[in-house]
Amino acid sequence: MGPPPILVIQAGESAFGRQLREPWQARELLYFLAWRDFKVRYKQMVLGAAWAVIQPLFTVDFGMDRAGF
Repeated sequence: MGPPPILVIQAGESAFGRQLREPWQARELLYFLAWRDFKVRYKQMVLGAAWAVIQPLFTVDFGMDRAGF
């Protein structure tokens, strides 16, 4: 009988690398879905997309006002 066969075990791709690569490969789809959601959300508003900036500013302003700043 000869020597026993050598079993070589190699690590596969890390889950971290896969988690980074998959969204990057689908970036065009993710961009399209985010843009569509943004347009639908603010389409009927008078201020439109500007409301996406104004709303957080009001939140900070009134939050600081209530906190006494």
